[in-house]
Amino acid sequence: MADPTIPKRWEKILKSLTEWCSGAESMSTEKLEREVLKFQGVVADLDHAMSNDAKLIAVAEELKDLRKDYKEEMSEAQAKSAFCVYLLRTRGSKVPSKTDGN
Repeated sequence: MADPTIPKRWEKILKSLTEWCSGAESMSTEKLEREVLKFQGVVADLDHAMSNDAKLIAVAEELKDLRKDYKEEMSEAQAKSAFCVYLLRTRGSKVPSKTDGN
């Protein structure tokens, strides 16, 4: 079993919840299990509320429209780059990649 650690993305938030964390540390295993279920329910409820928030949906659509041209150009540039890499490799050129450790 891996050594349990707190994911870094939660550290800042948990620093502001020190009182709650102290209380959680003294909870029984059964109480902690109930807390996990409770907070999973809270997250699901909030996710559902966000998915049905008309204002949030409208802003997301507007953002999607604003980003469309950039994303299309970026995708085109990435496709051209990938094709160049493909051509170089078919010609026997060594093209560094993430897996090369570079």
